[in-house]
Amino acid sequence: MSYSGSLTAIPVVSDGVVYIQDQDANVYALALATGKLIWEYQVGVPESSGPGPDGVAVADGTVYGDTQSSVFVLSAPTGKTTWVDRHLLNKGQGVFEIQPQVADGRVYLASAKGPGNGVLMALNAADGQGGAGRGGHTAHRLTSLLPTRTAGPNGCTWSTSTRPSELVPTRS
Repeated sequence: MSYSGSLTAIPVVSDGVVYIQDQDANVYALALATGKLIWEYQVGVPESSGPGPDGVAVADGTVYGDTQSSVFVLSAPTGKTTWVDRHLLNKGQGVFEIQPQVADGRVYLASAKGPGNGVLMALNAADGQGGAGRGGHTAHRLTSLLPTRTAGPNGCTWSTSTRPSELVPTRS
């Protein structure tokens, strides 16, 4: 068995399977107990703007992944494609460089290097549909979603000026 790229994303373990994404955004499912390859999903899109792939999220028997310009959803047991969307980002909205997250039936995606340092999208995890906007998706500037001050655990307050990378905890 050979892998086409360096395995640089954080592995995700679910139900005895390890899911990993390589430098070319390909996804591999390996048996946790043996390391044996169960399936692979070939994307073949080399990362050109970051240190590596984003990694995948796994929830409810489904694997969610992205490349710089597209999002794909796979069946966790088989690796078969459930849906793919190559038209989520409009010109100037950057590229996907952040691992997708899944919660409450939504897949959350964020881009970087766009206006205001990227956009945040929340799509229906089952079919990729979203709110109003191009292709039925709503994109919000990340900076417009971050409050100036938010109460956090143990008396910490999270503050930001204009950039998510400047989100810093401080004591109140």
